[in-house]
Amino acid sequence: MYAPEEHYGNKEIYRYVRGLVSIEAAERMEAHMCDCDACLLKTVQVRHEMIQGCGKASRLLEGYLDETLNSTESVFVETHLILCDRCADEYGAIANGRPGHS
Repeated sequence: MYAPEEHYGNKEIYRYVRGLVSIEAAERMEAHMCDCDACLLKTVQVRHEMIQGCGKASRLLEGYLDETLNSTESVFVETHLILCDRCADEYGAIANGRPGHS
């Protein structure tokens, strides 16, 4: 198991993002990322570059607003919105179009 001061390498993160690790390894990595902002950010950046993160984030915005996403999806959307102005603007437009938002 990785201690918070240790970091996953690019190869490991690439394999995780591509779904090429076991369920157990993915769970260990996700637990590590809960305590390691550096690995979490690196993972989100790799995801963004590899799988056109905008499309995924866009599909998850309604669920994010409704708070129906799982923790991994929520963290993905939160971090993506920090990194991507276009999706942050889309999120704002959706949120502002809902009752109770100004």
